[in-house]
Amino acid sequence: VGQLGSGQKLVDGWITEDPEAGKTLLFFSYENAAPMFLDGVHFSAENSDEEKWDTVAGWETLIRSRLEWHGLPHETYEGEHILVKFPFHTGETCQLFLSQPVRKGDGGIWCVERWMDGGGGLNYAIPETEGSALEYYGELQKQCDEGQDLYRLEPTQVALDYINNTLGQDVLPGQLGLQRGAAIEDFEEMPESRYIGFISEFKDGKPYIFSFDLNSIELVGPPGAVSVQKQEPNRYLQFFQGTDSTRFLLIDPAGPIGRKDGIRFREATKEEFKTYLEKASDSKPPLFKVLAKGGFVQEIQEQLRPDA
Repeated sequence: VGQLGSGQKLVDGWITEDPEAGKTLLFFSYENAAPMFLDGVHFSAENSDEEKWDTVAGWETLIRSRLEWHGLPHETYEGEHILVKFPFHTGETCQLFLSQPVRKGDGGIWCVERWMDGGGGLNYAIPETEGSALEYYGELQKQCDEGQDLYRLEPTQVALDYINNTLGQDVLPGQLGLQRGAAIEDFEEMPESRYIGFISEFKDGKPYIFSFDLNSIELVGPPGAVSVQKQEPNRYLQFFQGTDSTRFLLIDPAGPIGRKDGIRFREATKEEFKTYLEKASDSKPPLFKVLAKGGFVQEIQEQLRPDA
């Protein structure tokens, strides 16, 4: 047999993939009654929740995700859609794409059909059922018509239920941003995320234009008396990378740059910003707000420390 490769094992004399690596799945369609291979492969272990994918609804979603690469419309259900933006516990902005899977308009239930994380990663919402998704939503629509679980008629409540119970985030109604009449193009536009914290390990050069770690913090307390919420060391450490167009704004009370957020700033170069970090006090490092989109930093803006 020879030496087995990485991710392979011998079963009854046959070389196959190690179950931990997952089975290789190939996708075919039909063109003029002849099978046509769709480019690319999928490994069954790519999904952390294999039980959820190994259902009729899971396979439907997996096949749809592959067909969307080949021109299938990027929306599971036709009709009106609602885009919902919400904050993740790490500070990034994520978004849901809501649809009416059974009945359109008044009286139709809403569902989350897909969601996007702050880095632009697409995730499909797979209903927890052994049958098909339409059978599942059809039964929920019937129950709603009979007066049960009427919250499914309210997009805000459907979004909160999914965010808090499925994604495990603690989000309040006032933290949601709803856009009715949204198109799939609105959903596929990566959201902007805002973070606040202390920058460390600022590195200039390859393989990135520049990169750094951000120890995210929270500002707590009533307006005018906020303080920095202490976090466990490195618990909220996040990695960021910048581009040639990233803007650096440093506080400069006497500077000529116009006001922003009620504070005067000066725009610095990457080299000036790096020098500023190197000279900063270790006991009270400067605080920054970071604006990122798709994992790349758009702007770094210094903030006044409430405990300064």
